[in-house]
Amino acid sequence: MQYAGIFSRLFAFIGDVICITILINILTPLVAYIMPKMSHLQYEGLFIIIGTLIFMFWYTFPFTSKKQATFGYWGQHLYLVDRYGERVKLWRAFVRMVTFLTSIITAIGLFTILWENIANKGLVTLLMSSFCFIIFILPCIISPQRAMIHDILAGTRVLKGRL
Repeated sequence: MQYAGIFSRLFAFIGDVICITILINILTPLVAYIMPKMSHLQYEGLFIIIGTLIFMFWYTFPFTSKKQATFGYWGQHLYLVDRYGERVKLWRAFVRMVTFLTSIITAIGLFTILWENIANKGLVTLLMSSFCFIIFILPCIISPQRAMIHDILAGTRVLKGRL
């Protein structure tokens, strides 16, 4: 078993974000077209709801499929298993998605708070705000199984190779 490293996971994430962004930008105007009497605020709310639902679907159901991977993971030759090396069950994939989303929101939130609230925006600020992302990826760097926080909490591992 070869565990996936941080860079292959990062490239898989970037590929998934591109796919999710394309889906959101196709579906939101389509739904808005079906529901024409919408204000700008309602349209933004719809954009957030559709985006969240796509994200939830994208990071839950593909991991329970035969390929056990999203398009981004598949493109990087990665797949998700539980801690015993078996296919991930739906509830475990859902827990992983929720903890993954929470981790991303927390890291971005801390980064933003630190970046905006420190008067001297020099190298020190950059290092302190970057620390938030280091905490997010540190378990993947030091863990022999290359598990990130959401993998540890959900009991999953990302492996390199094809099924």
